[in-house]
Amino acid sequence: MIKINAHVLEPTIFPDKTSQVWHLPAKAIKRVNRIIWQFESDSEIFYLCQLKDLLDASGSKKTTLRVDYLPYARQDKPITNDSTFALRTFARILNSCKFDEVCFIDGHSSVSTDEIDGAIDKPVLGLIKKAIKACKPEAIVFPDAGAATRYCYCYYLMSDVMVARKKRNPATGRLNYTGINGDPVGKNVLIVDDICDGGMTFILLSKLLYEQGASEVHLYITHGIFSKGLKPLRDAGIGRIFTKDGEVR
Repeated sequence: MIKINAHVLEPTIFPDKTSQVWHLPAKAIKRVNRIIWQFESDSEIFYLCQLKDLLDASGSKKTTLRVDYLPYARQDKPITNDSTFALRTFARILNSCKFDEVCFIDGHSSVSTDEIDGAIDKPVLGLIKKAIKACKPEAIVFPDAGAATRYCYCYYLMSDVMVARKKRNPATGRLNYTGINGDPVGKNVLIVDDICDGGMTFILLSKLLYEQGASEVHLYITHGIFSKGLKPLRDAGIGRIFTKDGEVR
């Protein structure tokens, strides 16, 4: 869904499946515009391009884009025949629109801000603090070294911080954990990361933490997609789950 100055954008879809962004009410077009995008499909990227052209043609002086969950942020690796650097492709399209600012929350890695012109990656320190206050963990656990780097400020929030050792088969995508750099025995722990899609990362990690003696396991992720629902996470022993929108019930 795309909103322009609080007006929901409704493109016309023609019989030949092409689209047109037009007939916006006068109040939806201003000299300074704010677009809010809740990503639902790739087709919206083209709607954004058309909308920006329309705003420019209408004499707008500034347009900012807010997209809390940044699409393609996880596809930030070099192109091979097994993977694509889709973030760079996506960024190239956004950059062609020449937005004055592109604001998002927790864009997975610094590659997002490097590739996107005018990028503002909003920090989530305050959100993590709220999760800590709510579940009172004795340790923070990162699912991999990338998360440990991304949320390095957590080392100042808590003295006990652990990093799990993860391996992924690049051909199959299959994930497994080989251990944890730390001792979770008897501890209430909070896993911290940016995105939960199907949740296999956190299911496997929670099981490992319990096997190694953790007393409670909770989870903070900025973006909760939960494509498999919450039940697999609960079945793995994860107690409280927090996102940028608060606790998930």
